[in-house]
Amino acid sequence: MTGNQSNQWLSPRAIGPKLFVFELAILFSSPAQLSLPMKLWQHPAFGMTILTVTLLASALAEEVRSDARFVVLKSGKVIEGQVRPVTGGYAVERGGSTISLPDEQVTCVASSMADAYQQIRAQRKKPGERIPTVEDHHQLAEWCLSQNLYREARDEVRLALKLDPERTALRRLLMRIEEMLDPAPVVQQPALPRTDALGYQTRNVESLGGLTSATATEFSLKVHPILMNKCGLGSCHGNSSKSEFRLSTTRVSGGSHRLYAERNLAAVASLINLSEPEQSQLLLMTRQMHGGMNQPPLQGSAGRQQIETLERWVHRYAVERNPKLSEMNAYAQGGLNRPQSAESMESTGQMQVKSGVIEEGGLLPPVRQTPPDEVQPSHPGRDADTAKNSVSSEEEAPRRHRPDAFDPDAFNRRYHGREVLRDRALRDRQSSQAAGQAAGSAPPSATNNESSASKGQP
Repeated sequence: MTGNQSNQWLSPRAIGPKLFVFELAILFSSPAQLSLPMKLWQHPAFGMTILTVTLLASALAEEVRSDARFVVLKSGKVIEGQVRPVTGGYAVERGGSTISLPDEQVTCVASSMADAYQQIRAQRKKPGERIPTVEDHHQLAEWCLSQNLYREARDEVRLALKLDPERTALRRLLMRIEEMLDPAPVVQQPALPRTDALGYQTRNVESLGGLTSATATEFSLKVHPILMNKCGLGSCHGNSSKSEFRLSTTRVSGGSHRLYAERNLAAVASLINLSEPEQSQLLLMTRQMHGGMNQPPLQGSAGRQQIETLERWVHRYAVERNPKLSEMNAYAQGGLNRPQSAESMESTGQMQVKSGVIEEGGLLPPVRQTPPDEVQPSHPGRDADTAKNSVSSEEEAPRRHRPDAFDPDAFNRRYHGREVLRDRALRDRQSSQAAGQAAGSAPPSATNNESSASKGQP
């Protein structure tokens, strides 16, 4: 029997505590004493040997039961519980049940996972064991990672890289372990800026040149593309141009799009007349030939639409930058609702009518004034009645000619001219003709009765 076999045969894992005590008793007895023709229990030193070995075996068994908590199987699985040695293996008590593990399936029994790792490494260094290969170190490193043994896993990977420095999988594994051991500080990502329906950043558009959102958006989406396509060429007003008015070429995919847009906005703003926006040099140059060109830069129907876009934006920009122009613009927008003075009507050639009633042929016919030398003869008897009738007629005259504030004819005559009046007169004529035809077609009996009644006949 070899030394290793004898140690395995004498270990507590191979035999029970009672057999272990019996084996130690035989070993501690001398051959001469064992050859005596007496029984073993009658030997003088047998009692002391039995006591010593019993205490030693009990201490070893108690140590295994109290410290062992992990059993590492050869498959790599780890079972945790109260471990105690039994004949031919181990018994693990966990959750009120007992698991029996044969000795040939167990790699080691340890009090902690770090202790289990050290036992596994010590088993590889035993005499007669083969030298660990790259795969052995790699496999043990993966097992350490599964048991949260990161430092031990790093040591195994480093040993494997010493054997094969060019293995990419091991390098990646080492990087992953280093990140687990020394994680980089978590940097909170800034919140993404808000974007509109077209994908443009709302914050950048609002802060573009200090303009309002509407003006800045119109410049970015409409004005800026027109200027870049028509004027931003290298030989015209691009980066290589020698003109004072130069536009920087922008790329939407780059990160400096907003910076170049701000520069181009400043260049465009230098050509805007804040007092008279329609006289801005930017608008004048779009209609004129300049820079050796044979034709204006904006032509055709598309060019007219682009000019209208530029004019609208230039006026909006000037209103925002010039407070006085903003007040004038507000006054002009509200001027239609204010009454016009007599001087303004005279300057514009408009005539003011107090009654607001205009006949088809024009204004009301003038009233004939009686000269002071034409004195009518007086009739004393009829003066009182005539005075009353004249007063009543004078009071009724304004009532007859008093205009209706809600009369639609006044509005139609003012804004639609003679066509509405002609249609109205035509409808009135047709209605009067229809009424006349209805009166002419009355039954003869009714006419005879009316004539006889007028003559007094029964």
